[in-house]
Amino acid sequence: MMATWWKKADTNPLNEANFQKIINFYLFECPCEIEQGSESKGNKRYTAVSKRGTTFRQKGWTGGNLNTLLSAMKKTDNGPLKYHVFSVGEDISAKTDTIEKECSLSDQHFEMVVMAERSDMNKTSSVFYYIRNALAHGSFCQVLSSRQKIYYFESTRKGKIYARIRLKETTLLKWIDYFNSSPQELKNSKKSNKSNIKNKKRTKKAK
Repeated sequence: MMATWWKKADTNPLNEANFQKIINFYLFECPCEIEQGSESKGNKRYTAVSKRGTTFRQKGWTGGNLNTLLSAMKKTDNGPLKYHVFSVGEDISAKTDTIEKECSLSDQHFEMVVMAERSDMNKTSSVFYYIRNALAHGSFCQVLSSRQKIYYFESTRKGKIYARIRLKETTLLKWIDYFNSSPQELKNSKKSNKSNIKNKKRTKKAK
């Protein structure tokens, strides 16, 4: 396990095409919005984090569709994502240490999201926002393990840690694809995967 969450000494992968795609989407074209006001009072308004990006709302990722997106994000190619959301007052550093100590996975770089809940943003959007903050402030690194590239992100403000996120490069790229698809396309894909799993089980039983 790393002595600190990310290593400043690690080389920035600026010349890598995948990193350029990641930093362009999560930083320069971050799809998040800051929510202010309320629907009931009629003064609800949204401020885009990036002037260059297409927002979640513009892509149709609202309401229940956000839950569909988050559900897909939690199921990575490397197993289920360790996803934990805590109140703002919680110690994210301590929570991260506890989760790592209690995890039984053999992969020390297992994927995880540990973050403080935001009152001005939904949980799905918050994950993207914290990655954006880490990239913007340079508090991230990339490491290589078993031929896989893993990213460590840490989002802080005024010395307080609000999120620690560890994801494989393949997951970061897949999340971009999920966002760029439509809610209906993602739902259809989930139905197709479930159908394929059922068919495989029937085939095994028949044998």
